[in-house]
Amino acid sequence: MIIIRSASLNDIPSLVQLEQSCFKYYLLDKKSFSRFIKSKTSELFVAEVGSQIVAYSLMLYRKNSKKARLYSIAVDEKYRKHKIATRLLAFGEELVRQKGMREIALEVQVENTHVIQFYQKHGYIGKKTIPDYYESGQHAERMHKAL
Repeated sequence: MIIIRSASLNDIPSLVQLEQSCFKYYLLDKKSFSRFIKSKTSELFVAEVGSQIVAYSLMLYRKNSKKARLYSIAVDEKYRKHKIATRLLAFGEELVRQKGMREIALEVQVENTHVIQFYQKHGYIGKKTIPDYYESGQHAERMHKAL
């Protein structure tokens, strides 16, 4: 059974480990996770199977804005075919709606076609390509979804 809940400071070691296993660039560290957990302008959620954190999502907000930014979704490789990312995405979208926001934006590496297709399947559309967005020099596709 998968449980989605707000992240706590006790989750940070598991979050750092998950981050390191999922990403190569722009890794969030202990300090960043702590800041996001404590912030009033972000929501960090974890997905648990048993007592193991297998995924997280991070949504960012700006004061006086109707747009949220999906900063990251990370899912442990062993759990990637269990629709956990879909559940985290739906959970975050509902939260954004409840806050009265009208749009979610995100960035994806243009070479990451399966992730772009995942977001397209869930109603996100490409808005523009941003050259050299990532540390590695890769381009990003900025996507958005109106709620």
